[in-house]
Amino acid sequence: ALAIALEASQGSREEIERAKVSTVDLDPDDPQSYVRAAFGLESLGKPDEAIRLCRAAAKLDPNNPEIYANALVFADNPKAKVSLDTAEFTAGNLLRRDWGIDGVDYHSQA
Repeated sequence: ALAIALEASQGSREEIERAKVSTVDLDPDDPQSYVRAAFGLESLGKPDEAIRLCRAAAKLDPNNPEIYANALVFADNPKAKVSLDTAEFTAGNLLRRDWGIDGVDYHSQA
């Protein structure tokens, strides 16, 4: 809510970014807080930092395919500097496991 208010009032980019990643500070043990912060960074044109937060989320919840799928989307951003390590983290983790839990074909996405 704070990030939205800052954007609406044309706050500084640094304040907006700080507000978007503050979810990690509020709950550093929740992988979804890292994913929410990652979406915030990606929306600010920082896909590499968003992928970095997805890596942190995956350390907390390595069996959550949505973390890797979101990182894959962030890596597809033209501003992203995709390395072999990033490809292994995103696509490799999606392809390495059978994710038959929610009907999403993560293998096709990878």
